[in-house]
Amino acid sequence: MKKVGIIIGTIIVAIFIGCFILYKVTFISKSEVKDLVLKDQNLKESEVSRFKIEFSYEDGYFEYEVELIANQREHEFVVDAKTGEIISHETEIR
Repeated sequence: MKKVGIIIGTIIVAIFIGCFILYKVTFISKSEVKDLVLKDQNLKESEVSRFKIEFSYEDGYFEYEVELIANQREHEFVVDAKTGEIISHETEIR
């Protein structure tokens, strides 16, 4: 019974530390991500017919997944949520 209490206590502490780390980490904003990908493609917001930005956690990294359509091209980006680095970019002609 004592081992169960220790295990549960350890789990609670690990969850607390994880939440603390998560909330202490600073991420770039969705607005900054939008500006970053527009600048990368030399686009104006008025040229974009669809813009979708989702925050996600993949393979140990926090990232933004971005989809946009502009000038008959569909762009998909993955942007590092901490640094703003564009990790990947794919373009498809529509």
